Amino acid sequence: MATTRRLKKGRLALATSTATLLVLGASTIGVTSSGASNFTTKTGLAFAQTQVAKYSKKVHLSTVPTVKHPTSLKGKVIWYIPITNAVDSLAGMGTTMTAALSKLGATVQVCDGGGLPTTVATCLTNASQQGAAAVVTSYIDYEMAPTGFQALATAGIPVIVGSEPPDPGVTPTKDLQFTYGTAQTDLFSSLMAYETIVRSKGKANVLVIRLTDSPSTTAASNIEISDLKKFCPACKVTTVDAQTAALSQLPSNVSAALTSNPNINYVTVPTDAYLPPVSGAIASSGFTSKVHVISADGGVAGLQDVVSNSLLADPGNPIEWVGYQYADAVLRILSGDAVPQEPIGPTYIFTKKNLAGLSLTEANYLNMSWYHIGEAAFEAPYLKAWGVK
Repeated sequence: MATTRRLKKGRLALATSTATLLVLGASTIGVTSSGASNFTTKTGLAFAQTQVAKYSKKVHLSTVPTVKHPTSLKGKVIWYIPITNAVDSLAGMGTTMTAALSKLGATVQVCDGGGLPTTVATCLTNASQQGAAAVVTSYIDYEMAPTGFQALATAGIPVIVGSEPPDPGVTPTKDLQFTYGTAQTDLFSSLMAYETIVRSKGKANVLVIRLTDSPSTTAASNIEISDLKKFCPACKVTTVDAQTAALSQLPSNVSAALTSNPNINYVTVPTDAYLPPVSGAIASSGFTSKVHVISADGGVAGLQDVVSNSLLADPGNPIEWVGYQYADAVLRILSGDAVPQEPIGPTYIFTKKNLAGLSLTEANYLNMSWYHIGEAAFEAPYLKAWGVK
């Protein structure tokens, strides 16, 4: 899952036991050397330092909406269907999309996919039967419920498959469009690699946890590994595969990798939602004082871990930005416009130093304050494009 943040307390077991479609295979452990590279330790380190410096500075809004003929949404109901609402980021996307669309007079009906193909299909069917004006899904692969997706499109109800690329053989139409989200996830993966290189001065022995929930998450993890090999010829990389639906297996696999490779001194976690089981495995293996941990997504608990020194860095982008991207996509598809496929939001590498003075609350998680962007400045271009006075 591309931007999955920490699972809500009490619902971890639900999400990990029900998201069965996300499993691609048994967890595996692999070890590789850095391989050939055109970079030396010195030049690779220098490159990584420039990238870390770039994303440690004040962020800027990178995507401006361009809808020129806004559609009235007064009285319309938009359905939001996340793969599971048990994940903070996915619930937050729905909350911020709801706030954005309310400015246009629309309401949002949330239907929790629960991680199950049958539940997702039921949500899609209900949206059709109850006359949704449009449907936005989040991190649901088309092949999870192809009949449900196609039925909505055939009925003329526009569907936005959020944060997932089209499956092979699936052609987007005016009523079935995709917002990939993979570019953002790929950037997070590269930033974790660059942070590891910089922190280790180009000499890391790193355990990379690959998220293999889908082809896009696997590809993102592979980008991190590729960047480590390319820019850090002196680095050694060990990998452990993990799936959301088999999260209970992750601690034992991490422990096995650490005990088999006692010189590991860095661990990268694809999303800070996975920090609790990984941290538990590190502690039970006696590696708490031996390894440094780097993750991504910038959730509340993840940033609190950075402040407490249990996490070195946590790149993130604003949940509100994603919610507004979904809202803007609704306006676009209802206006007959194409939906952007590869948006990258304001991205910031959070460290203990730049977290000083920030209030790490759930409320601030849902706005732009951690990214030093004013709400009025953020909303203005959207409201102007949407014709909101």
